[in-house]
Amino acid sequence: MPTAENDGADLRTVLAKLDTMQGDISEVKKDQREERDARVALAARTDALEKRDTLILSKIDKMAIDDAERAGATRLTMWVASMLGPTGIATLAAALYHLFSHP
Repeated sequence: MPTAENDGADLRTVLAKLDTMQGDISEVKKDQREERDARVALAARTDALEKRDTLILSKIDKMAIDDAERAGATRLTMWVASMLGPTGIATLAAALYHLFSHP
């Protein structure tokens, strides 16, 4: 037969379980906030790394283009030198010197 003491004990048991559940819920919410914050931080870090990678790749591309331009200029210079020969190079150098030194 239920008594007031049994009802009080049952109520205390239920309240203790409720407190435990509320503590568990609070801990789960805290863990979810920490996970969300970690995801946001990871996304920000990923964006920063992608921007850095893009910058590095653009610099590498520019260096490759500059190297190709220099190589092309060197090839053109060598071709002109081979077509002119030693005498032609000396004549061209003298003409350029005269052009730029006597305005």
